[in-house]
Amino acid sequence: VADYYEAQIDYAGSGGAARITKTARHALYTRVGRDADPANGLRVRNADEGIQTVTRQLLVHMLNDLAKDRAFNPNAPPPQATPVASVSTDAAPASLAPTAAAPEATAAPAAD
Repeated sequence: VADYYEAQIDYAGSGGAARITKTARHALYTRVGRDADPANGLRVRNADEGIQTVTRQLLVHMLNDLAKDRAFNPNAPPPQATPVASVSTDAAPASLAPTAAAPEATAAPAAD
């Protein structure tokens, strides 16, 4: 069972600067029965720990993306090319992470 989350932050600089928006996606999986844990999963103790992990990782990813944006930080290094990964059509969104399973939980980031 998967729950998907999307978060957004907006930065409005002073002096009429353009607003900078960053978004991130994540997923929390609950393992039911004997299903295998998702690839790259991070096991957590319970759903509360799972959602705390999702929230923290979403925020960290968005703030890191903001820090790398030259509109926010003119001294940021130039962006580097990101390799493209193929994802099967039945897979969850590429930018997902934690997984929570009952009674124990599993959480893991997935590659973009």
